[in-house]
Amino acid sequence: MLPQPPLGCQGLHQADNIDGAAQQANVKALRAALSGPLPGVSAQQHMAVSPRSTLAPGAARASLTPSAVLALLYPHKGNLWLPLIERSRGVATHPGEMGLPGGHCEQGDASLWDTALRETQEEIGVDILGIERLGALTELVIPVSRHVVQPFVGWFARRPEFVLEPGEVDALIEFPVRTLLDPDARRVEEWQLPGRHALVPCFRIDGRVVWGATAMILGELAVVLRRAGIS
Repeated sequence: MLPQPPLGCQGLHQADNIDGAAQQANVKALRAALSGPLPGVSAQQHMAVSPRSTLAPGAARASLTPSAVLALLYPHKGNLWLPLIERSRGVATHPGEMGLPGGHCEQGDASLWDTALRETQEEIGVDILGIERLGALTELVIPVSRHVVQPFVGWFARRPEFVLEPGEVDALIEFPVRTLLDPDARRVEEWQLPGRHALVPCFRIDGRVVWGATAMILGELAVVLRRAGIS
């Protein structure tokens, strides 16, 4: 099992420009918002492709691959920030797409939280000893890759030192979480997807398009941020 000692709100770099009291208040508010009833499927569906792919009739949920991703928040430039990865074009699932660090559960992972930590360390090199668990979002089935994903929200008390795994990650995009609350960052576009014409809600972040399961997870996170009073 991966170590996960509680770090609370220690270790903030002065350059991150969020005072200790404000940092503790943000962490406390987020943890409280994540511990209550979650926004759930309705928040996810707000950012879902329409029509969305579905599992084949009769497909057993037990046949899906359990996986986990991590929305890792940290203080930077006076705000809370979040990293996304641009997946390598050489990976088997969702090549070239924007996503949260994460992957499927492997033998030796004691829990899906441990999966999220391990994958975050492997893909973007973050020291897992510095990650504090704030809570979990609503799990999400991804029919096209036959995964069921558990998203977690974590906290790092300073901007991490990122080291990318070149075999899995082509680029790292960092942005303030308030971007998710900006109506100008959200679009609904018409795309031609394999086998269907679709309306695709997406976030436009730093010139990248964030859509699909990642957009659905971030859509729920945006509602949690609002409930926590974070902007």
